[in-house]
Amino acid sequence: MIPFLKIDQVTPTTLTQFQNNILVTLTYDDMDGDLGFQQPDSMALEVLDSRLATPDYYHVQPLAPPDKELHIRGTLSLEISSPFLLGNGSQEVFSYTIRIRDRAGNWSNTVITPDITVNK
Repeated sequence: MIPFLKIDQVTPTTLTQFQNNILVTLTYDDMDGDLGFQQPDSMALEVLDSRLATPDYYHVQPLAPPDKELHIRGTLSLEISSPFLLGNGSQEVFSYTIRIRDRAGNWSNTVITPDITVNK
C-alpha cells in the first residue's frame, strides 16, 4: 500500500543563514505499517531543496513492529540543518519537496513546504 504524507507545520519560514534549523512536522498514514527501516543505512525520507538538483535522504526507524501488518498513523519531526545562501545575493527563497518510502519500495505522495526565506 502507498503511504500518505501531509505537512502540518514548518518553522521558521524566515531565517538568517547558519542560525536556525528548520523543523518540519509531518503526518503519515500507512495501511500496512511498513514505514521505516531497521538498518541504519536504509534511507526512507527524501528531501529536495528546490535550489538543488539532488535530494538528501534520511533514515527513519520502523514506525510499527517490523513483523506486523497494521494500519499506522502518526507524526514525524524532521529537523533540517540551518540553510545558507547558495548564490551571491542577500536573500533566497526556496522550498523543500518531501516524500517517504516504505519497506516494499512504495513512495508516498509528494509534499512541498511553504516558501522559506533565508537572509544573509
